[in-house]
Amino acid sequence: MAREAAERGIPVLRPSRPNSAEFVAELSDLAPECCAVVAYGALLGGPLLAVPPHGWVNLHFSLLPAWRGAAPVQAAIAAGDTITGATTFQIEPSLDSGPIYGVVTEVIQPTDTAGDLLKRLAVSGAALLSTTLDGIADQRLTPRPQPADGVSVAPKITVANARVRWGQHDP
Repeated sequence: MAREAAERGIPVLRPSRPNSAEFVAELSDLAPECCAVVAYGALLGGPLLAVPPHGWVNLHFSLLPAWRGAAPVQAAIAAGDTITGATTFQIEPSLDSGPIYGVVTEVIQPTDTAGDLLKRLAVSGAALLSTTLDGIADQRLTPRPQPADGVSVAPKITVANARVRWGQHDP
């Protein structure tokens, strides 16, 4: 996305503190209509969310509301899911809970690693994000609320939960 934006003369901002007053001012000066992020893990505060009139769009690598959080691809593989995907949604103050613009699905192959799956999702997800942004610009897309059922969380992977415990089996 950054390369495509640069080729089109669109600024790419990577703030170390996105909710800082300095960054809110910098973004406000650009007067964006909509802002996009990909697999973004930080919660955005109200002043930042209020800058673009058409809001913020996140490309998240799961079929929301499943696997909200930092490690959705790894969680889907660990849970034995056979299908996952990518979702574009409007960012709200709470984690990955905003209304959905669009989804693409991807079969999880038995031999997939998180890296394998992420490579495929990055390609299909980039196309989804582009389509979503075009739909917002053309006023063809309206986000729909996430279902209340099927919510699951994929927390950040830590050293403790990344350890393989050989010989232990799930019941």
